[in-house]
Amino acid sequence: GLFGGAYGSEYEYLIPDGVISFAVPQEFKVSQAYPNPFNSTSYISIELPHSGKVSFKLFDLRGRLIARNTITNLPAATNRRQLSGFVNYDLSRLNSGVYLLTIEFQNQTVKRKLILVK
Repeated sequence: GLFGGAYGSEYEYLIPDGVISFAVPQEFKVSQAYPNPFNSTSYISIELPHSGKVSFKLFDLRGRLIARNTITNLPAATNRRQLSGFVNYDLSRLNSGVYLLTIEFQNQTVKRKLILVK
């Protein structure tokens, strides 16, 4: 995976949401959502080279904005949370389908495709 070594092994997902590594990353990176496709809960990790504002937008395939959220001071670290925590929206309320998540940090935007299967 993006984070080398043991990322993606079973025990990694027992770690609670929050900072999973305080080693300061070299650059802004976003993992793929895991699991994906997902049923109700999926996780994502965001590496930030320094603390700052991160904005999240969740769209359906028609381009309709479903949820948006901004975290004003995410730490310089590898931050892992449930997707619903980052976007501040209960993803279990959504219908099955394909969704697009955009994550913006300092003029850099990363897009991730999410597949919800109920």
